[in-house]
Amino acid sequence: MPAAGGLIKLFEEDGQPLMDMVFQQAPAFMAVLRGPTHVFTMANDSYLRLVGGRPVIGRTVAEALPEVRGQGFLELLDQVFTTGVAYEARDARVRLIPSDGGPPQERMLDFVYQPMRNRSGEVTGIFAQGVDVTERAIAQQAVRDSNERLALATDAAEIGLWDVDPVRDTLYWPPRLREMFGLFSPREVTLQDFIAGLHPDDREATLAAFRRALDPAERALYDVEYRTVGLEDGVTRWVAAKGRGLFDEAGRCVRVIGTAIDITTRKRDQAELRRLNATLEERVRLALAERQLMADVIDKSDASVWIVDTELRLLAVNAAARRAWREVYGVEPVPGPLADALALLPDAAWARRVEALWRRATQGETLSELRKVVDRRGEHRAFEMHFHPLKADDRTVAAYFMVHDVTARERDHERLRIAEAALNQAYKLEAVGRLTGGIAHDFNNVLHVVSTSVDLIDRLADDPQRVRQLAASVRRSVLNGAKLTGQLLSFSRQQSIEFTTLCVRQLVQDVDEVLRRTVAPAELVVELPAEPLWVSANATQLEMALLNLAVNARDAMQGRDGRVTLFARVEQGVPGLAPGAYVCLGLRDTGAGMPPDVLKKAFEPFFTTKPVGKGTGLGLNQVFGMAQQGGGTATIDSVEGEGTTVCVYLRQTGPAAAPAPAVQQQQQQQQQQPAGRVRLLCVDDEADVRAAMVEALSGWGYEVQAARDGEAALALVEGWQPDMLLLDYALPGMTGAELAARLRAGQPQIPVLFATGYADIQSINALPGPAACVLRKPFELAALREALAALAPVR
Repeated sequence: MPAAGGLIKLFEEDGQPLMDMVFQQAPAFMAVLRGPTHVFTMANDSYLRLVGGRPVIGRTVAEALPEVRGQGFLELLDQVFTTGVAYEARDARVRLIPSDGGPPQERMLDFVYQPMRNRSGEVTGIFAQGVDVTERAIAQQAVRDSNERLALATDAAEIGLWDVDPVRDTLYWPPRLREMFGLFSPREVTLQDFIAGLHPDDREATLAAFRRALDPAERALYDVEYRTVGLEDGVTRWVAAKGRGLFDEAGRCVRVIGTAIDITTRKRDQAELRRLNATLEERVRLALAERQLMADVIDKSDASVWIVDTELRLLAVNAAARRAWREVYGVEPVPGPLADALALLPDAAWARRVEALWRRATQGETLSELRKVVDRRGEHRAFEMHFHPLKADDRTVAAYFMVHDVTARERDHERLRIAEAALNQAYKLEAVGRLTGGIAHDFNNVLHVVSTSVDLIDRLADDPQRVRQLAASVRRSVLNGAKLTGQLLSFSRQQSIEFTTLCVRQLVQDVDEVLRRTVAPAELVVELPAEPLWVSANATQLEMALLNLAVNARDAMQGRDGRVTLFARVEQGVPGLAPGAYVCLGLRDTGAGMPPDVLKKAFEPFFTTKPVGKGTGLGLNQVFGMAQQGGGTATIDSVEGEGTTVCVYLRQTGPAAAPAPAVQQQQQQQQQQPAGRVRLLCVDDEADVRAAMVEALSGWGYEVQAARDGEAALALVEGWQPDMLLLDYALPGMTGAELAARLRAGQPQIPVLFATGYADIQSINALPGPAACVLRKPFELAALREALAALAPVR
């Protein structure tokens, strides 16, 4: 019994079990929950304080703490009770109602839900134990806030933080500090980068200061200003750095941390201030006389110096200024009102400009201006002027004006400009030379077919069928030559393009067969929207553009099977174009694609990757020029090995309006009108062309008179009045447009048809009277007859 009594005392204190005392007085909150509904059977003082002293024993968690519903804790208790797996949480947020019944307060808890089992291993309850870490969380958040404020402050102050570990030879540089050393790549940095980035003249002193900061005996403050030379950009910068070493118990320096600021601007300003002070500090003061202001440094300077106060009074000028004015204007400025000196300038507008610059300078602005003049001897001179305010106690008290004669520099610049222009002209000539091979090759082919066919026609005059075949061959060659000159005129922007409203679907249908033969053996896929699209374009130019793109697509696939897709879609807000809707007409191939250097030059005139004779370098340029003349543009997207997509953007319009029945009837009547009584004046400087035209026109029943130039034509009409004019544009002496204007002075309504391979559309459009028509050379006689019939006056 005594032994038993002694054992009881080990677990009891004042009649209370010792374990119960430990449970109740433990600093951590504890509670025992029984059954699947989690009924409180025990809760220590810490737990009761946590829940505001509310009675919980004998009540379920849901009853005792209704505010925890929806916070996930009841679900966690059910999970632990069901699975028998403990649950542990860190920094868990819980909202609890305080004892005074006020609004819920948020607490941060570290806790564990530990399942309790009976002898059979079944879960009968849960032991909840944890610690209220709200104060710790608040302190941690305060540290985070403090660090964030520090980061914001250093960023706002443009301060870079650095951290050196001399033991591991590592260096921490944030982006701002890396920029101070001209390092922009993301690679790691070491102390060797720091040493390499120091300016050679500052390296020894900077490293000596750094070694003193690492020395355990000295432990000096690292406080230096030094220059850096950019590791990647080579730019020289000034840096002000401060830091201090951290030492372990053994006295070894384990870290050096500090800050750095880019002071390049400050150093530059200080140098400028020193320069200003060295020349003007003791000389430019309002109370000093002119003799003191004009010290030797200023008076003997090659630069002209003027000093003006805030009342626009000229205080002093140096010898160079007087000499410059004497050379340029024949007079010398003298101290006094600035207006008196400016009145000596021959250009009143320039005098007002100079006075305005002085006013701004005396109000604190720093200004520069370049002035070119002609001096009394008629020589061109150039002067560079700089206006600077003079301050005393942060207040502008005067301004000074320095002028440098930069005539020699400007002449050098002009010579450089002329040399660059000559170089550009050489580049143009080189480009034309590259073009010559392709153009000559293509024209030789055209001329060879024409020459051979004409020779055979002479020999086979008794074989009409063969002659017609040869004539067809000549016609095809002429069309090929016309296509080539059309590309050249489109490139030179000398070809007048007439824009009409076109249906994209109809245009694609018209060229579908040609495009399929062109891209063969590749497959042509056409993707057009269901609704019709209308654009403003020139049908011939647009068809030529599609054919050029098809030829390029075929060449890009190098004779292999592939796919060429012709598509159209509507786009709004195309970059670089005026606001509005545009139709994107594009061609996409699965060919070799373009490397970046080729893609960059693809639209340039004369540029081609094809061998001589295989391409002129005008195909894509024609596409781009055609689109631009219509207010659109063209783009290329290409990836090597995947293919190329070329998009032509054209203005979207509404459907074309059909001609009124009366207009159609009038057109038919005009086309059917006999030309037997129509007098026609034909003017062309080429004798063969003129003879052929006269023969054709006479055969159609026109009364024709012909002339080789404008003067001959004017002489003809003195005794003979034509009803129509058929004119070449590029005539010797006066142009066809000038001749038409002269003739319309006497006959304002006379119809005019220009038959030409070159035309200035602006001068043609500017003709007085009815609009003139243009027939592009070379043309078929049927086209000429139809154009004349449409213009012929009704008899």
